[in-house]
Amino acid sequence: MPWRACLSLGIGLMALCTAAAAAEKFILEPMPRRAGGFRVMGNVQSADAKVWPATFKFSVGPNCTATAVGPRVLITAAHCLPGTLTSGSLKDPSIDPQNPVYVDIVCAKHPDYVDDAHSPSTVFDVALCLASKPQTARTEAQIVLPPNKPYERIAVQNAELNASDFTLIGFGCHQLYGSSGDDLWKGTASRGDGADPSGYLAVKGDSWLCEGDSGGAAYFEKAPQRSIVALNSRVNSDSHLSLLAPMNDARIVAFMKSWVADRKREGEVNLGICGLDSTLPRSMCHS
Repeated sequence: MPWRACLSLGIGLMALCTAAAAAEKFILEPMPRRAGGFRVMGNVQSADAKVWPATFKFSVGPNCTATAVGPRVLITAAHCLPGTLTSGSLKDPSIDPQNPVYVDIVCAKHPDYVDDAHSPSTVFDVALCLASKPQTARTEAQIVLPPNKPYERIAVQNAELNASDFTLIGFGCHQLYGSSGDDLWKGTASRGDGADPSGYLAVKGDSWLCEGDSGGAAYFEKAPQRSIVALNSRVNSDSHLSLLAPMNDARIVAFMKSWVADRKREGEVNLGICGLDSTLPRSMCHS
């Protein structure tokens, strides 16, 4: 069965679609302020940068996708961090596009994640990343979004995850076995028949995952509200069934809370995650 874990929206073979092991650092970049091109992987649309400003391209060998879920916190797929890779930089062109600020980023994978497509522990395909320090004179490490734009909110309540239809977002490839690029795509998929025994949220529809979508968010949308219910993880290119790591899994929620507690013990501050930290101002997080 041609399963593949993808960094993007459809691909195959029983193998993990991971980044090159030789990579020593990754680069996170905000979405280009232009429309996407043509994509043949299912019925997908070009995503508007103004609508998805907290979505970042995660460049590490093959591309991945990451999402800002707090002033200093990003979430992505664990398999986007091959081997022992944990550090990189976030490019912030908000002040001066010609001379962007770079912020150091440090990531941690879910401790139970196993980089093996045959293992049920691939469901823990989640990593959290911290904006640790600026590489310039800026005094605070932060993930800067356009003015008045909120960080995305993680849903840990069953009500949202039990929805039937979801929006998939990612910097995926344009065609089967093609390479990903700078275009952000969105598509829709519905809950598959039956429960996936590994614990994944299985979805199927006109859109499916492809190289570059990995780590991108799957959203429950009910305008004007939206929330991240899962992360793009794996796909079967024959059946177009996409497997998503669910945010309400108790072991994933425990990892996120433990990660915050560990960073606090290290002396870090301002670690709020939208959807988990009720003390964050409501205007800071997407409704």
